Amino acid sequence: MRTDLALSRPSALLLALAMLVATRWLSWKAWGWFWSMWEPAVPLAALLLAIAVDIGLLLGAVVLTWRLANQDRGSGMAFLARAACIAACVAALSGTIDNIARNATRTAAPAPPPVTLPVDGRTAFLIGPITLRSYSALKTTLRQDNAITALHLDSEGGHIGAARGLARLVMEAGLDTHATGICASACTLVFAAGTRRSMARDARLGFHGYLLHSRILTLDPEQEEARDAAFLVSRGIDPEFAARALAVPHSEMWFPSPANLRAAHVITE
Repeated sequence: MRTDLALSRPSALLLALAMLVATRWLSWKAWGWFWSMWEPAVPLAALLLAIAVDIGLLLGAVVLTWRLANQDRGSGMAFLARAACIAACVAALSGTIDNIARNATRTAAPAPPPVTLPVDGRTAFLIGPITLRSYSALKTTLRQDNAITALHLDSEGGHIGAARGLARLVMEAGLDTHATGICASACTLVFAAGTRRSMARDARLGFHGYLLHSRILTLDPEQEEARDAAFLVSRGIDPEFAARALAVPHSEMWFPSPANLRAAHVITE
């Protein structure tokens, strides 16, 4: 019986040593995942909790391994186990210091500058897709520079909600709008918001109806189209033109001639 027990000790020690190594490997992987979940800095309570869990798991594995090593004194495996315990504690201490310093660096890092639109003199330029980021950029730009009087547009469209927000900003600031290239789909709502509206010689305005992307019916496309048709009319655009513009299938695009746009009061200059 004693022989069986004596023979089982090296195996138990080897198993405990493997558990210690596995614990540190899992800790390394877990910290990588932990940092990827937080940006820019980790709340202090969450960081302290993570450190406490890491140290608790380490101490459990170290105590078990050390006790088994004491029961097998004098063997090479016992020496290796003790060395592994010491190395694991040193690595954990170093990692804890590094994690605290890393979080402090993230906390102290300056916030990224707000997004703004390109500006030349009194003109701001909106180029590319219309997104919520575009709305935020124009809002910040107008807040920083109240001398802006015009918004130049070159966009094939984008997010209707963002376009409505942009249109409201344009009206509140009393901006003129000018199409420099293609201003299509949602971009035309922003264009229509201008106090004075004009377009470059080779620019085009494109109109079509809406597409409901979601399979869950949360909005009525017809109601949304009617809402924006009413907005176009409120900006002085001919009601028949507004109705025709939004009746175009979403898969198509209607590019009225400059003469039609001027006759319908879409462009005023």
